[in-house]
Amino acid sequence: MESILLQKLYSTYGSFSNISSRIKEYNLLRIKRNGTIPLFNLAKNKGLLDEIGYTYEDFIIDYENDIKGYKETKILFKIWCLGCSIKDYANIIGVSYSTLSRGFINGFVGSYSTLLEATAPIIFDNFDNKDVIDLSLEFGEGYCKLIGDKERLIFIREKYKIDYPILPYKDKLNHIAFDGPFYNYLKNLHSCN
Repeated sequence: MESILLQKLYSTYGSFSNISSRIKEYNLLRIKRNGTIPLFNLAKNKGLLDEIGYTYEDFIIDYENDIKGYKETKILFKIWCLGCSIKDYANIIGVSYSTLSRGFINGFVGSYSTLLEATAPIIFDNFDNKDVIDLSLEFGEGYCKLIGDKERLIFIREKYKIDYPILPYKDKLNHIAFDGPFYNYLKNLHSCN
């Protein structure tokens, strides 16, 4: 079966020669033979993956065998789309390759929570200030509270993977009190504004 990556390259650039003007020919030949190449190699051609409309869902199908041992595939996809290998990104965030690699395999929970903090800019790169604009935000010592309508809080909790309950608040409002990467992200964002 032809990869989605190859199909999208052909539909965007048309011919083999047009594609090979954008990516190295040996990489294209490898893809053509139904092999995968590290996505981060293609992503080094700035804008290529966006131009062809390559998505996380495409990645899951094309790289199924390469990523089957990883739990953090969405973060891996985002890092590879930056043009970074796991080793490159480990150097950027200042952790060892083996630590970051184990985090991808085991998931960024428990003893790997610091890795989740280190990758927060990538996780929250789609953060939209409109998501929290209609909510009140209160910071405490090591935590913050989002206060507002319950439906809005449910949306935020699911979108940003907040694993804390929504509790009643005064004046028929609700709130979530939480710590972790999203708290740190909001705190840094709030202190910059």
